[in-house]
Amino acid sequence: MIGWLSNQKRRAKRKAARDTILREELAAKARTFEPDVKHVLEDFTDLTINGMRQRVHVDRITIMAVTPITE
Repeated sequence: MIGWLSNQKRRAKRKAARDTILREELAAKARTFEPDVKHVLEDFTDLTINGMRQRVHVDRITIMAVTPITE
């Protein structure tokens, strides 16, 4: 009976240690993907050109001249 209880306790400790390691590895993987999502969102902007909405990369925006809208 005592051997069975000690085996059960030992298995529980191993499982807890394994779960902790897996959680840490998963958190590390999640941190590597998090900056990519922010990077994609910050590099694009929505513009309305001639009545059409377009998603444009920020590096490709060049404003040559500004004219007033007359409507």
